[in-house]
Amino acid sequence: MSVDVHWFLPILSGASFRESWPYGPAASAFHPDLAIDVDPDVRSSKPVVAPLSGNFIVLADATFKTCGVFLMPSAEVTRALVHDGIGELALFIRTLDLADLVQRFRPRITAKLPPKVTAEQQVKNFTEGKLAVDIASGDDIALLAPISTANAHGLAQFEILFAPNRSSLVSPLRALAYAKRLVDPQYQYRRLDPLAFYFKVRRGAGFQTQIATAHASHPFWTAPLTRRGLLEIREERDRPRPITVQLQTNGAPPVAVTVSQDNWGHYEAIQNNGATGPVDLSLQKPSWRFTPLPSSDKSFTAPANREQVPFHWALQSIYMDTAADTASWFVPNTPPLSFFTEKNTVVPLVDGTAAFTEMVSWLRRIRGGEQFAWLAGWFCKTRFAMLPDDPTTELRQLAQSIVQNNGEFRLLAWHQKPLGKVRVNDRAVDDINALGPRAFAILDSQTRLVGSHHQKFMVTYVRPDEAAAFCGGIDVNANRLDSPEHNRPSAYHDVHARLTGPSVQDFMRLYIERWNDHEDVIASPGKKINSVLGVNPTAGDCFVQVTRTMPRGTHRSVMNGVEDSYNAVRNAIRRAERYIYLEEQYLVPYWGHVPFESRKPGEDPGIVQELLDALARIRFLIIVIPNHMLSLQMLYRRHEFLEALTQAAGPNAAKVRVYYPKRKKPSKVKTDMDEEELVEKDMNSQGLVVPANADQEYLDALGGVGASGSWPWTDEIYVHTKLWLIDDVYVKCGSMNFNRRGFTYDSEADFHAVDGALTRGRRSAALAFRKALFAEHTRSSPNDVPDDVDDVLDWWIERAANSGRLGAYDWKRSAGPGPGLDRDTLDLDWRNIIDPDGR
Repeated sequence: MSVDVHWFLPILSGASFRESWPYGPAASAFHPDLAIDVDPDVRSSKPVVAPLSGNFIVLADATFKTCGVFLMPSAEVTRALVHDGIGELALFIRTLDLADLVQRFRPRITAKLPPKVTAEQQVKNFTEGKLAVDIASGDDIALLAPISTANAHGLAQFEILFAPNRSSLVSPLRALAYAKRLVDPQYQYRRLDPLAFYFKVRRGAGFQTQIATAHASHPFWTAPLTRRGLLEIREERDRPRPITVQLQTNGAPPVAVTVSQDNWGHYEAIQNNGATGPVDLSLQKPSWRFTPLPSSDKSFTAPANREQVPFHWALQSIYMDTAADTASWFVPNTPPLSFFTEKNTVVPLVDGTAAFTEMVSWLRRIRGGEQFAWLAGWFCKTRFAMLPDDPTTELRQLAQSIVQNNGEFRLLAWHQKPLGKVRVNDRAVDDINALGPRAFAILDSQTRLVGSHHQKFMVTYVRPDEAAAFCGGIDVNANRLDSPEHNRPSAYHDVHARLTGPSVQDFMRLYIERWNDHEDVIASPGKKINSVLGVNPTAGDCFVQVTRTMPRGTHRSVMNGVEDSYNAVRNAIRRAERYIYLEEQYLVPYWGHVPFESRKPGEDPGIVQELLDALARIRFLIIVIPNHMLSLQMLYRRHEFLEALTQAAGPNAAKVRVYYPKRKKPSKVKTDMDEEELVEKDMNSQGLVVPANADQEYLDALGGVGASGSWPWTDEIYVHTKLWLIDDVYVKCGSMNFNRRGFTYDSEADFHAVDGALTRGRRSAALAFRKALFAEHTRSSPNDVPDDVDDVLDWWIERAANSGRLGAYDWKRSAGPGPGLDRDTLDLDWRNIIDPDGR
């Protein structure tokens, strides 16, 4: 089914209008709209028409009793525009006669009044933009207002805007603010040349959008309007990017062309020469990638396009040199890991149910030959159903099926120290080693004193075009088994991801580094992994850097230690310009005294200063953490970090917003746990359920309190995630926590993703993570999460207050270490046991 598109002005005689200015670059200034001068007799008798079906709100101009209408196409029209490669649009028609508009629509807006609202109040709501009105393509909207009291001509100003998803959960006042922002010329949001739009629809025979029959012979098709070919280049945050590129037109030698901020990133590639035939264009700039706007699943080093005048070729650019420098989103990486790989796909897996479902699916594919699954974990359990309704999904059974079909399964688990009768991970290692000659499991104790192996990733390999890696914060462990509904008592909120493409080879290299360096493998060379297998690029376009933390003096290949995960996050913070979103278990990168002392040795690894610098640029920093921890000192150190950060930030401290998630239906009973699960208190920070028969000695060992999700805080959710999102461009996900132990002391595995693909002008991977997480934390649909950063904060605050899922974190409650606790002793414990610095 096709939808009709009308010209915004009715059919007029050729002498009744003239172009006052075209859209885009001009001799004097950039014009975000197309302006048509209309003769007085036509202005006063021929109303402007709706170009598309949808609904509109009024943007009034009280200075001259004029108005504009901001028209959002209907869902059906939007689908057609997206199908035809035009994108999601909004329209703005300026300088209409407000009195005439009210007269035409008064019967419609007063036909059915809300309770206790008079007709006059409803008309006032309409004129103030607080009421949306439906309209069909081709309907009369209103007459044009005169240019001035001395000039009876009309000036029809029309513009087409790229329209980010603003969510369905939006109030009328916010819709009005949204419209005003998008049409503000100072905003420099991406517009579309009206002439290019109309001619593209006209040329699209067989597409879902078509020129209405009544306007197929409109005089505008042959009028002397400015018809040209525009090139537009924007940066990765979708703002104009001043840049010089090599542009080639119709096979002629490339020429250097420069787009400027003054022209909103536009360049007139084809001048107003009346060309009607096809134009072949290509451009390039070494080390840069370009993605067609508004949505595309591919980026290009040398994009090419065939267009006909008039056209508007819009591209988003990002710097992707294959060697690290200060302009890159990625940092230098330590061999054997790649600087970054291309043509990957990255899929967010929010919470354990989604992660385990995907992991089980891939484990079931491994059935022979060189096929394998390699798992590295901090805490692994093999005797619980990863899919609760399917008892065949215990890890030991899945591994048994792999080895029985001649596949290979390996487990690399941290060798935790014994507590009581149970060594965590011993049982899992015994279970795997009992499966046969193609099953291998190792307890890895190659750490520094009080250090741990904290990496959490898995590699599954069937063949070069069927391989995946899983990485994030989720261990194969029953208390990770939860969904975004969070209806399982005490289960953690966490995030993993599935990666396919060449990045999988870097996860293989990570695994081989630790596996082949282990004393058991050195003593038994038959257990050694000999090589990294090939992995094909995917149809995805995600750039991925895989990084690690490795402690000094523990592994032969990295005896000086590796801190690349930390360096990567720090670099991304330096590049932040719009927002930072952080989900974190600990939030204790700084343990020093207040006030903050910049770069004081031994206290701040540098990230506090990076955040302070970023707060001067960005619009907000949202942090999601657990409300309660098992360690009172952990809460105290968290307080010190937030106190130091907000004091030093001064007026920028208002940009910092910290939340914790809550459970809709908390458990009302204490839950017993088996002995193996209780041993997990070793790290003194996990969201355990306190057993009903716990004695005082046990409670004292936990600091006398439970963590979020445990008794008595069953109305809260424990956050175990280690994730960063920056500017809708960058994603960091993995095992590195926001503390010095994660930065420098334990083994960690993380990935950092910047997508070449775009969704409505946003980097697709980062947008997918943000929408999934924001939807979960506000009990919304991902489609209800706004695209635009300017809408996100207000939307988040409103939903946080109304959804019942988020609470404001009161970090000031933990202002001291507690009565009778000696600060010097606490500092000694913190520096040397709880959060040691491995630099």
